[in-house]
Amino acid sequence: YMKVLYIGHYKEFGGWAQAATDYILALDKVGVDVVCRNVTLTQDKADVDKRILQLESKSSEDCDVCIQHVLPHHIVGTDNFKKNIAFLASESTSIKHLPWLENLKQVDEVWVPNTDSQKSLTKDGISSVKVVPHTCEMNKYKKRYTGLTIPDTENCFKFYYIGDVNDRKNIESIITCFYSEFDKSEKVSLVLKVKKFGHSPEQISQLVDQISTKVKTSL
Repeated sequence: YMKVLYIGHYKEFGGWAQAATDYILALDKVGVDVVCRNVTLTQDKADVDKRILQLESKSSEDCDVCIQHVLPHHIVGTDNFKKNIAFLASESTSIKHLPWLENLKQVDEVWVPNTDSQKSLTKDGISSVKVVPHTCEMNKYKKRYTGLTIPDTENCFKFYYIGDVNDRKNIESIITCFYSEFDKSEKVSLVLKVKKFGHSPEQISQLVDQISTKVKTSL
């Protein structure tokens, strides 16, 4: 018998919150006694899975294992559990230059979703790193979806960007590269599927238009 405390940002928006939700539900599905606790960063979403809310209402007393699926700088060491685990999903080839390394050294074990991350963290000096692949609801991959028609992109080679509009994602550079490489005579399109927390679709569209206009003017 094992009871797990799962701490995560599962009420946030986007894929990383969904990943935390899926791991919690997977543990529950296979019979692990799991209790979850959310760490709010922006604003809790309204459509939280009902089972997640049930698991959240449970007592965290007598948990044997703690899994911290949070941003690395929120990870803390503790002796209150038989095992204290950190889950890290990172695209970095090395984190030696980041404070994250010290946070990860405080836990008993680090879980990562792929072998590349395992190799890079091991090389950086983390001793116990295990691969625990992302869980997901497979039915959504078996379902047949209707294709999206975008008239302006028909008969074009399409480049897609999917993500947030923020400084770190640097959409301005993506647009700059596209306009620098191609001209109007070439059959290519750049499709940006974007979002920004707290902004309506109309506001986001206006913001991206402004960025695009700025790039065109500068070129």
